[in-house]
Amino acid sequence: MRAFVILVASVYWLAGCSSEDVVGALGEGCYPNGTCNAGLVCESDVCVRPVDAGVDDAAQDQVLLDGSRDIRADAPTSCEHLIGTKCTGSGGECGPGNTCLMISANSGFCTCKCTPDNPGTLIANEDTCPEPTKNRCASYPGAGGADTYCFHFLVNKLSNCMGTYFHGWDKTNVRPKDPLMIAAALGTTTSSFTVASVQYRLWNQTSTEPCDNTLPHRADVWVDNLSFPVPNPVVGETIDIPTATGTQSLRVVDLALTSPLQITQGENVLVAVEIRPDAAKIKALCLAVCDGTGATTFGTMGSTSPYKWGDWTTYGKEAAVFAHGFGE
Repeated sequence: MRAFVILVASVYWLAGCSSEDVVGALGEGCYPNGTCNAGLVCESDVCVRPVDAGVDDAAQDQVLLDGSRDIRADAPTSCEHLIGTKCTGSGGECGPGNTCLMISANSGFCTCKCTPDNPGTLIANEDTCPEPTKNRCASYPGAGGADTYCFHFLVNKLSNCMGTYFHGWDKTNVRPKDPLMIAAALGTTTSSFTVASVQYRLWNQTSTEPCDNTLPHRADVWVDNLSFPVPNPVVGETIDIPTATGTQSLRVVDLALTSPLQITQGENVLVAVEIRPDAAKIKALCLAVCDGTGATTFGTMGSTSPYKWGDWTTYGKEAAVFAHGFGE
């Protein structure tokens, strides 16, 4: 399998920044006298960069795909400590202005509406969820409508994701005869985590590669106490994704699970995405990938079990796959 894969990287550059849990630092509380460290101002008792400092929005929002970014003054901090609190359909437990998101008939969690990152802006990150190393803004198809909510997430440590993708063709640009499968193993460090949805990203055609992110395909999701996929996984849910309409340079695919998955520390959610070529073998899906160790991303030729998975440690790449939900 390793001789078959090609990974193509564009020359985009991305940097990330994070905050430390220290009074006066970016995104943290202000000093008792209402001041912050040099270069920051105190707004609503939170240290932020001044919006009139002559720095454009993109420079203030440099971001890693794992969610690490500058904390913005517009983050909905009113729900910061409520995200993930269990609630009922009445939503009264979540406080005014927040939402009880029901992910099943009997399972709801407090959250808040938010503005997601715009994948069309490669440097700026418009995600307004608080605590960006823990929360991400994403749509939840199971709720209906076009609203987006703050979720906890399971993800590999990802970086340098802009313009990097996998399309399954070999170095001589020979198209695969059959679909391939790429799987990501996502674990939790919390005692319990409820997975409500999964997300991955698909690139469209570039000047050098015929990618088509509108092609139909499928995604498999399952839970295992192993950190790697087995040849015959017991798939918990298979989701068929129809042909998409419209053209986007980077398509974000959000999939709500029919039955939320419960995992505990030491278990993994595995998400496998089918990399399908078109009928003419001219175009294919291009799955967004990022720099990493490659130890939690796996590939196999063919899209039916038994699979022959191989990890991506040789390539140093990780699939840009997320699992959204709520942890304890």
